[in-house]
Amino acid sequence: TYKGVVCRETLPLPATKPNLQYAERLRAEILNAIGRNTFEYGHYFPDSKRARIFGYVNENPLIGDKLHQFLDHAERTLELSTVIGYRRVCNAHLFNTFGHIHIRELTPAFIRQWLSQLPLTLKAVRNILTPLRAILNDAVNDDIILRNPLDRVILNKVLNKHTRQSTFIANPFNKKEIQLLLKHSEPPFKPFIQFAFFSGLRPSELRGLRWEDIDFQKGIIHVKRAIV
Repeated sequence: TYKGVVCRETLPLPATKPNLQYAERLRAEILNAIGRNTFEYGHYFPDSKRARIFGYVNENPLIGDKLHQFLDHAERTLELSTVIGYRRVCNAHLFNTFGHIHIRELTPAFIRQWLSQLPLTLKAVRNILTPLRAILNDAVNDDIILRNPLDRVILNKVLNKHTRQSTFIANPFNKKEIQLLLKHSEPPFKPFIQFAFFSGLRPSELRGLRWEDIDFQKGIIHVKRAIV
């Protein structure tokens, strides 16, 4: 018990007789330090989440731990669809590649090597790097690292030239197709489809629109919300 809090920590050791004896001696040492008011939680358990409760900040945390913190914060502050996207790229790419690396050990060379093997478009890679860039920027602001290693990585120079460009070609409805759709649409869908075509609002903005957002006298629509 430390500062009125019951603390349980796990040692990364198999439960052999010598290791159990070591754990008993370590516990006795900790209790002695608590009694003498010299115990510092982070010195004994630097990677423990509980250490942060007592004011200890790991000066060289694992990137995986920082990514988990990023996702926890995103869940409280961002739209669900955005969080799902961040969690998807973290699980598919970032945790496996960077999770075990301490933040101070991450180098631009390691990032370049990893990026050179990704058969993805430039846009997809930028989306993948968003959570990583965010935690590295935080590390700079917290004086854990001097500079963000991603700032020294030029994506166009490391990505595969055959895959970095998207092959997607936009194919919007032309005027003839629009008139055909409107001709065969019936209320209440016709005014909705017509408004969607000629207002330029995104589908999420269309779903979020309310009557009070429309100024019929001035012919102005105020886009105030989106439903994803």
